[in-house]
Amino acid sequence: IPGSMDMEKLSKWFEEYMALNGTKILRIKGILSIQEMKHKIIIQSVGRDYHISQGSLWAQGQNRESKIVFIGSRLKKTAIKEGLYTLLVEEQNQELK
Repeated sequence: IPGSMDMEKLSKWFEEYMALNGTKILRIKGILSIQEMKHKIIIQSVGRDYHISQGSLWAQGQNRESKIVFIGSRLKKTAIKEGLYTLLVEEQNQELK
């Protein structure tokens, strides 16, 4: 997903998604670009238990993007993708439309 995400929107979306789908999730792994953060954000989960940590710095000139993998059963790929795109900082979200 190109661009940076809004941390507040991400937190709300992720909490809601896990509450509704936590029993379907086996693993989540990702590297996220968050607006105004100089470091990559690492997200990992096993089932409903997840951990977010700070990764390495984004390199100067590096394209900021988020990559996240959901592993589970009966997950709706389109709904996940659409939900993640709504988390992009508004200016970037408009450019994608």
